[in-house]
Amino acid sequence: TLDLSNNSLASLPTGVFDDLTSLGTLHLYGNSLNSLPSGMFDNLTSITELNLSGNSLTSLPSGVFDNLTGLRRVDLYSNNLSSLPAGVFDNLSNLSVLDLRENSSLDCLPFIPATVTPALDTRTYGACGAAVTVSASSTGVGVGVGATNTYTVVLAAYPRGNVTVTPASGDTAKATVSAALTFTQANWSTAQSVTVTGVATGSATVTHTVTGGGYASATAASVTATVTTASLATSAVTETTATLTLSGHAGNWYHKHTTPTGGTCSSANTTTTARLTSLIGGTAYTYKAYSDSGCSSEIASDNFSTVGLTASAVTETTATLNLANWTAQWWHKRTTPAANTCTSISANTPTASLASLTANTGYTYEVYSATGCNATDKIADLTFSTVGLSATSVTQTTATLNLANWTARWWHKKTSPATPAGTCQSIPAATTTASLASLTANTGYTYEVYSASGCNAANKIAGVSFTTLAVSTTPPPSGGGGGGGGAPAPDPDDEPGNPFTDDEGSVFEESINKVAAAGITRGCNSAGTLFCPNQRVTRAQMAVFLQRALRLPALSGTSKFTDSAGFAQTAIDAMAIAGITLGCNADGTLFCPNQPVTRGQMAAFLARALKLPTPDVPPAFDDTTASVFNNAVAAILKAGITRGCDATGTRFCPNQPVTRGQMATFLARALKL
Repeated sequence: TLDLSNNSLASLPTGVFDDLTSLGTLHLYGNSLNSLPSGMFDNLTSITELNLSGNSLTSLPSGVFDNLTGLRRVDLYSNNLSSLPAGVFDNLSNLSVLDLRENSSLDCLPFIPATVTPALDTRTYGACGAAVTVSASSTGVGVGVGATNTYTVVLAAYPRGNVTVTPASGDTAKATVSAALTFTQANWSTAQSVTVTGVATGSATVTHTVTGGGYASATAASVTATVTTASLATSAVTETTATLTLSGHAGNWYHKHTTPTGGTCSSANTTTTARLTSLIGGTAYTYKAYSDSGCSSEIASDNFSTVGLTASAVTETTATLNLANWTAQWWHKRTTPAANTCTSISANTPTASLASLTANTGYTYEVYSATGCNATDKIADLTFSTVGLSATSVTQTTATLNLANWTARWWHKKTSPATPAGTCQSIPAATTTASLASLTANTGYTYEVYSASGCNAANKIAGVSFTTLAVSTTPPPSGGGGGGGGAPAPDPDDEPGNPFTDDEGSVFEESINKVAAAGITRGCNSAGTLFCPNQRVTRAQMAVFLQRALRLPALSGTSKFTDSAGFAQTAIDAMAIAGITLGCNADGTLFCPNQPVTRGQMAAFLARALKLPTPDVPPAFDDTTASVFNNAVAAILKAGITRGCDATGTRFCPNQPVTRGQMATFLARALKL
């Protein structure tokens, strides 16, 4: 405590208290101080009680208490204060006692923390600063006939009670205004809106009556509402663009969207149109036109919604395009994979069904406003991926279903063999795999996936067929294990025997017999009597095929891949050393031996294995131009190894898995067997 009271002090030197940062109480009462130096108390950050009573202070410096946030008591009793600075007590959140008695010239008070009931004389004190702030510009508010515009009103000073601000139009035949606004001590500093509605061309003066709040006096500026016949219309609306047209207005104008909020005020100069870009598809907008660069004087407005294009009910081979906020005739075309035909959809039809899609493939569809599907008529586009279902890690009794491009909950059921009947099994959302167990060796299975419980056909989104491995009675070939750790997996293609009984009549029969005669394959069952031509080829099996076909040496050493491949490890390592495989992940540490080989991957393996040059002319397939395997496909096409995947020879289907029958044909052509 520092007590300097009753010392007849007429002034205090600047900085006299600067070093007293730990001072808790300061008494200066009973002196003759008529002013305080600015910043005198700034360093007294620990002070809790300050007594300045019984002096001759006529005013206080602005911000005199700003640093004294711990003050709990301030005594200013018996001075000559006639006013107090705005915000002088704002930072004193801990203040509990404030004595302002016997300051005869003091007739209004600034904001005082709500926790404090100041000690005052019996006189009525108004709130200092009684003006009400109106946001309208000096030119007033512009509004079109039948349109609305707003401006805001906010109190400039803390009230002693509720305040009512009542707007009134001087000519309701020209413009009307919204109802009275009420401000409280809780929301006094939050602006509230007055809505002006244009009735007829001309102008009206809006006045404001302010009542309550304990102000000594209170005023608010008037606003001139100017009503015009200007109108705003929107045309050429697409997913991301639109055109505004303003009529009935001469001179510069400006525009911004108020719905959604956050629009930027942009100039249209003196032209009658303004092009809008970077809009959000499927969104409702309100755009307003203004006569001033601050976008406060509205002259017209319009509401519209941008076109929205979405894909729903996406399965392995089908999807539905949904076009929102468009009622006229429209056309759609696939642009990725390579473009297909321009298809017409009738007016007032918001959906279009897509069929014959390829599983696990990325698609881009574009929508147009006119026939021909020309770029100048494009109104929306959409990219989506079809669902992909595959079976991996297939053994004699287990397998894993892998569902790509699906994040919601899903269900699966075995549909073949028919007995015993499969049950509908639920898989949680965001789960991409499902483990299958208790399968029967050397058996063909079909599993279907559904989007809803019950596993009904109407909700089917994908299906996959696979064959479990046969029971092996012969160990894998010498040198086939190792390198990956763990017990080697059985080799489904490592049993002697030829010819096969399950390829009779197959289009691949001749190629199967050729690769069997060349020692590249030995069948898929222990008896060597089956080839399983429709079974998908895994990456591990592909490695074994290529090692045998190319007679790659089996080299000992540490594998570059960390995922075990069992029987195929030596073949995989031989392919890696020969530069035929780079792995299945970005850093080249995984091979993914149990994943099925796609036709695109197969093209890359063969192109590298045979060192085929990339031709100058691109491949004659519509669906590979955007594929990472484009050059490899071009190379095997020129070498006569592939003829495509459809009857017309225009598609290659790079994302489809390769079957054992197809692989036999590829190898027979590649090796000219």
